[in-house]
Amino acid sequence: MTSKCFQFLRFTGVCFLVLFCSSSFSWAQDITMAGRAFPPKVDSPLKFTGAGSCNQAKCHGHKSKPRANEYTTWAKAEVHSAGYSVLFEEDSQKIGKDFGLKGKPEESKECTVCHTLSIEDKPDLKGEKYDVNEGVTCELCHGPAEQYLEPHAKPYEPKGVTGAELIAKRAERHVQSVKQGMWDAKDPKTRLETCVFCHYQINGNMVKAGHPSLKFEMGYFQKTMPVHWEETPDKGDGFPAKMMAASQAISLRESLLNLKGAAKAKLGKDILNDGLRQAQSHGNVLRVISGVGITDSKGIEAGLSDLSKAIGDAGVLASKAEKLAGQADSLFNKMLQAKYDAGQVSKIVKAVASDSHFTSSPSREDAIQAFMIVDGLSVDPDESLLAAIDELYFGLFAEEKGQEPPAYEAKAFGQNLAKVAGMVK
Repeated sequence: MTSKCFQFLRFTGVCFLVLFCSSSFSWAQDITMAGRAFPPKVDSPLKFTGAGSCNQAKCHGHKSKPRANEYTTWAKAEVHSAGYSVLFEEDSQKIGKDFGLKGKPEESKECTVCHTLSIEDKPDLKGEKYDVNEGVTCELCHGPAEQYLEPHAKPYEPKGVTGAELIAKRAERHVQSVKQGMWDAKDPKTRLETCVFCHYQINGNMVKAGHPSLKFEMGYFQKTMPVHWEETPDKGDGFPAKMMAASQAISLRESLLNLKGAAKAKLGKDILNDGLRQAQSHGNVLRVISGVGITDSKGIEAGLSDLSKAIGDAGVLASKAEKLAGQADSLFNKMLQAKYDAGQVSKIVKAVASDSHFTSSPSREDAIQAFMIVDGLSVDPDESLLAAIDELYFGLFAEEKGQEPPAYEAKAFGQNLAKVAGMVK
């Protein structure tokens, strides 16, 4: 993927993460991250030691050595590391003002809860090297390191050990670290729950104030991020399909919960329609996935159709969105339990790219999801396929920072998407 495509991550939300609320931010003084069944949460009794505790060359601070350069990759190439500093920028300050923040974004829980490790009011959780300026740091995804840091840093790979024995040793160490407080990011459910906590939580009025609307598709984000992890062989060749399918289900759940909140807050019809289109984009992908033979989403399709009829009644809309979110959560768990193989990866790409809805949809939300799936699941594309995928990108997003994105042209996007379908083997 081109460097310009990587810019999409920054300008569509990775560095602009804001926690969604249903009406106002009056609760923000007391917010931690404990409202969910999965991390991130900052009400653990364990201390957060700070990214600086991971940056030794013999640990994760090596300049280039794989499995030893995680900190270096994060600090130099990862947009998450700029999560807090971006709040000081002029655009962020204007968004905060237009939204009606009482204080500055960098001092407001409404922003810092997702833009950094927000424990300024919890000094007992601060380790020696904790630094709010680090942004979205190691421990926001991997958990407080107080107990696992020292054991985690000790050598554990016997010299000369390779293959299955080495993999087993690494797995054993990981299990031990989890017991000592590390969040299990290797587990797909934990990983997805951790990411969507911020990547799909945004108030419609914040978007109206200028905050980028958040788009999320786990497979695409993982592919375009500078990689500081490795997937273990036990996950199988179908793992990318699994993560994409589960990502669509959990994203549907989150978009429906956002829609419920917007309806309860009686936000404008334009915001409600935007929220509905976002939910429908995930529903449309799930329909295609169902056609490939991965679970059945007919109940979701019917629910979304019914939901669109309730836009004029905020109470009914909120109730229906909440009920459907529960169904999406059940589908999410089914997606995680379904069987996947390598052949399904290309089948999903071809199915999405050739689907008549996606090749003719007037919805930009549909187009964005189609693009992210096609790009995220395309393995080692040749130059012609890569060029065709780039055409999809440039039909949706600005080429350079500061430019306005192009007007979405459904016909042109559909033609380019169909071209991709013809190239996928």
